[in-house]
Amino acid sequence: MIFKDSKLLEASEEEKMLRQTEFVHLKDMCYLDYTGAGIYSQSQINNISEQFKFCLLSHPHGSSVLSDLCVAEVDQIRSLILQYFDTDSDQYSIIFTSGATAAIKTVSEYFQFNGGSFVYLTDNHTSVLGMRELIKTPHIQNLSPDGARKVLNERVEESHTQSCVQNVAGPNSLFVYPAQSNFSGAKYPLSWCSAVTTSQLFHQHIQSPNSNWYTLLDAATYCTSNKLSLKHDMPDFVCISFYKMFGYPTGLGALLIKNSSAHVLNKTYYGGGTVKIALANENFHIKKDGLQDKFEDGTINYLGIISLKHGFNFKNSLWKDKSNVFKMAQYTYLFLKHLYYPNQRPAVELYHNNDYKDSQYQGSIVNFNLLREDGTYYGYSEVQNLANLKKIQLRTGCHCNPGACQSFLGLSDDKVKYHFYQGHVCGDDKDIIEGKPTGSVRISYGYASNWDDVKYFLSFIKQYFAPQATLISTTDTFPTSINHKMICQVDTLNLQQEREAIIEETGTAKLEKIFLYPVKSCGFYEVKGKWEVNASGLKYDRQWMIVTDSGVALTQKLEKNLCFIHPNFDFTSNLMILTYKNSGSSIKVSLEMNETDEKDVDNLCRSKVCNDKIIGYDCGDSVGCWLDAQLNHTGLRLIRLKQRTSKRNLNSFSNMGQYLLITIPSIEAQLKELRNKSNTIFELESFVHRFRSNFVVSGSFQGSAENDWDEVLIETNGGLLSFQVKSQCTRCQYIYVDQTTGITTDVQLGITKFGVYINNNFRLNNDEKLYLSIGDKAYYKNKI
Repeated sequence: MIFKDSKLLEASEEEKMLRQTEFVHLKDMCYLDYTGAGIYSQSQINNISEQFKFCLLSHPHGSSVLSDLCVAEVDQIRSLILQYFDTDSDQYSIIFTSGATAAIKTVSEYFQFNGGSFVYLTDNHTSVLGMRELIKTPHIQNLSPDGARKVLNERVEESHTQSCVQNVAGPNSLFVYPAQSNFSGAKYPLSWCSAVTTSQLFHQHIQSPNSNWYTLLDAATYCTSNKLSLKHDMPDFVCISFYKMFGYPTGLGALLIKNSSAHVLNKTYYGGGTVKIALANENFHIKKDGLQDKFEDGTINYLGIISLKHGFNFKNSLWKDKSNVFKMAQYTYLFLKHLYYPNQRPAVELYHNNDYKDSQYQGSIVNFNLLREDGTYYGYSEVQNLANLKKIQLRTGCHCNPGACQSFLGLSDDKVKYHFYQGHVCGDDKDIIEGKPTGSVRISYGYASNWDDVKYFLSFIKQYFAPQATLISTTDTFPTSINHKMICQVDTLNLQQEREAIIEETGTAKLEKIFLYPVKSCGFYEVKGKWEVNASGLKYDRQWMIVTDSGVALTQKLEKNLCFIHPNFDFTSNLMILTYKNSGSSIKVSLEMNETDEKDVDNLCRSKVCNDKIIGYDCGDSVGCWLDAQLNHTGLRLIRLKQRTSKRNLNSFSNMGQYLLITIPSIEAQLKELRNKSNTIFELESFVHRFRSNFVVSGSFQGSAENDWDEVLIETNGGLLSFQVKSQCTRCQYIYVDQTTGITTDVQLGITKFGVYINNNFRLNNDEKLYLSIGDKAYYKNKI
């Protein structure tokens, strides 16, 4: 008998504790509608609340610090979502919507068919059926699940090895199907996304052989209890809904668009924030270029979006054994399947496509109707009403999937229309018409479910609807309790001739000071003698970064006290020592990466700097706690750069260039101007630090002369080292903060651009180390 293993239906102590802590708001509710909506956890809501208590955010379309922070936080969530789905921004873009339905509507409004076909699976949510009202093609066709399997499954293997060359000017066709049925829980192959482009059988069946085929995958139901991976099977469009995944926030979903397929969506409507220019007196506008900038009309739900992080964090930490959820559905199905009356009539009519033996083909949904001993149906409203009294949350009706409902209940189109004319509409309680059900009962398990829920629900069915039924013997198997460094090579040109030619053209200069900032946005380290230069720039310069618990880089724009964190080095022990002010408090950070660090995937953090994707190593809890204590924050982490994906060829956390150079004549000119304008006197030494430069150069040239330089050369131990001038530095509010005292200057400095970015302009080899030293001679070439 099914219940012979009594331990199977007992919630574990861990499950009970979880219910008492994270899901205490469930109280004594037996929640069985995870397909409808997930349940938010206590820690999720608490963390969201704590974040918003201490983090002020503003409209993302502004240019203020708070707006910039908001954009950065939202960008982190975009990266987090893509990472969760095993992809990245090189492959997909994310458009936030009000839900999965809005995502589906977006595709239906803007997809350019050009005479192609719209094909949808009949086992689709109502939202997909609604696409027929907006799509711009007369060629509409549906496929039953069996029909789709017949024309697609046979070519799945081949589709993975074939590529499809699309004819951009030809007709475009769209196939829409769910990753998992929200009615029965049947899972449809993700490989269909590839098969629709290559299956000749499919093309012959649809009679659209010359089309460019695209797929829209409805993953809203699938993601409630499954991890969707877009690494191998890559639909062109994917819609998701976040409250189905972890309960909060509601009214927020997303459309994932494969970048290579974005051209087939022709955006027409525009709202606030999605145009470069729009005129009121003339019908003229130019939309923004980026997908998210073009499609996200108006103000996005930025607070809701930012709160997603806590949902993902909780779901990832909680859901260690996803198979347990499927086992609960499997057990429920088998129990109901073998529940029979003494007259050999079944007590339950189940609606399913498979036998629940494999979670690859079946989700954690069980759909059914209950039968009396004489074979007549209990109305689903009767089940719903009694379930409400017994505090069981389930779903009844057609579940917004009329295609699957009609198929399983054997209802023809004429019969459904007849029911409508008899007064039955979606959502009412007319559950039985002429002895036949108009809908069904659906339960679904999720991450907060436990075996007590299973036992309670099955006892409910047995006690109130099938007291005379027993479990028949069965042969079914039931689930059981379940140090390579790149060195610069100096050019081998005749050094003396080069030097003389440059001096004749311009003049000489001198490298007065060298600064590096090992931790981005923190205090400086002043080189007193010489310092190594490598492919990334100055060794150890901006190789570490402090990030918030959201993964957003913490900068002086948000926390000016970062200037009090100063680095020092103990090369004998290979340590960087961070100190805070002059308090004596310090923390040691290793300078070397060992093999364990390099292989520890769990130690990797992902962030962004200037829209570049960053991967770094977490430096550990000790330094994180130290940073929290010094800066009065929570959740701060120190990460060390591992990889940066950048179009600027940067391999550090610097913003625009490998080095920032300023000159003494330019600084003196600024100080003189400030004295004349506001009678304000700054000390040159402290004023230099406001600009957070790497190189400070002196010379006989005039102030701002560096703005006309094209190349800077510094005479090193091996010859002339060339640096290419990239651009002027546009100054932010850093210059208003005294980097030695942390005090903000009240005087309007009026400095918008100051200093120039320079990058390495020399070849590399592995033969020798190169150093720059205080006092090195410097030369420059002006732009031609």
